[in-house]
Amino acid sequence: MSNESQSPENEPLDLDGPAEPTPVVFIIGAGVVGTTLAAKLTRAGVPVAGLHGRQADLSDAGSALAGVLGSTGALPDILSQSQVVIISVRDARIPEVAKRLADEKRLRPDQVVLHTSGNHPAAEMLASVKKLVKGVGTLHPLIAVTDAPGTLENLASRGDRMVGVITHVPGLAERVPVRFAVRRDQRSARIEREGI
Repeated sequence: MSNESQSPENEPLDLDGPAEPTPVVFIIGAGVVGTTLAAKLTRAGVPVAGLHGRQADLSDAGSALAGVLGSTGALPDILSQSQVVIISVRDARIPEVAKRLADEKRLRPDQVVLHTSGNHPAAEMLASVKKLVKGVGTLHPLIAVTDAPGTLENLASRGDRMVGVITHVPGLAERVPVRFAVRRDQRSARIEREGI
């Protein structure tokens, strides 16, 4: 075994203990991004409790495509029971939707709220819910990262944020200087640090 594999950053993390349950996700925004996220998350085994939109036809189509509960109008109670709420609407509407969640007291202190805008920080866009939940953040749609040359590198080089990517896209992981790979066998899984 080489010295490199003995260094602390390359030591596997033992994940034999009890696994955390996969969080239940609720998505607000039944457009292309929200529907695609719902479908991909569902296919990956992440429970998606629902997909909510303003227009019944989009919610119905998104629900059928993603295989999840669709809704319009009043926000369903299942939103409050979800661990992660993703706001996937036009950038200009994100603060309005966040304010609605706060005003209607739909959030719990143990929830995480994310938005899908790549142009605005979560602290700004989700200011009205930031103190009401465990955390806020930005979930950048990976299509934007994989299609635009230099997007990933530009996000990481700004210095004011940490960039995390979960991907199966060939070549994308290699563009991230520090990576964590999940390795599985029949009994357990472990995380190993790769790269710099």
